[in-house]
Amino acid sequence: MMNGRSILETIKRISMIQKPDPYAHVKQTRLVYGYFDICDKLVYIGSSYLTLEKLEYNHRNAFTLWPDETQKRFRTMLKDVESTHGEFKRLLELECTRPVIEAFEGQMLRAFKPYYNDDMDPVASSKYYGRY
Repeated sequence: MMNGRSILETIKRISMIQKPDPYAHVKQTRLVYGYFDICDKLVYIGSSYLTLEKLEYNHRNAFTLWPDETQKRFRTMLKDVESTHGEFKRLLELECTRPVIEAFEGQMLRAFKPYYNDDMDPVASSKYYGRY
């Protein structure tokens, strides 16, 4: 039997599937970024159209910005470490569409296998969730 919270989470996931990214096929500056831990080991890879500073802010403050959402292991780890431990770095920056940057992200994920990434195929995930 589902409780109220799990029902709301299911509804939220379903609504995400039905909301495509209207800018997915618009060429804009997008980047693949990595998070390097205090030992300079690459432990997370992601992609975004946001600036490196803005996406770092969003990741580090996710629990405050979106208190009702379930957060991934990476954001949970960031909440538990000081901001001086580790660094976000730009790995690749292109003027491209979302599917293109996610294809590069996927190649890097499969090559480096970062510890905190749960999903190694961002293109398939975006298709599954209806982002494009």
